[in-house]
Amino acid sequence: MNTTIPMMFSDQQLREMSDEKLEGIARNFKNKIEMLRRKGDDSHPFEVEYCYVKRELEFRNKRREIQALYAQKKTRYTAHNANYRKPRHDVRMVVPVSPNEITVTQ
Repeated sequence: MNTTIPMMFSDQQLREMSDEKLEGIARNFKNKIEMLRRKGDDSHPFEVEYCYVKRELEFRNKRREIQALYAQKKTRYTAHNANYRKPRHDVRMVVPVSPNEITVTQ
């Protein structure tokens, strides 16, 4: 695994990357960190970059969860209210009366 890992991704670069690319970069960072730790070398710069990449992946996953929940609630709300008919604004109360109480005025 002789892959060169560019250091210091900007936030914009991370946002523009696909999920697959971010996951691949995270794996590469994690492998590099483990290798450096086994050698006893400083892995801190790679750990920092790894955290930024993982944070971007977590943001995306959370956003997907929120969007799915919103879509589910919206669908349920729409389906629930599909047969609901709002009353007209000029609805008047109708009180049943007996035929003897009806009077016709002219």
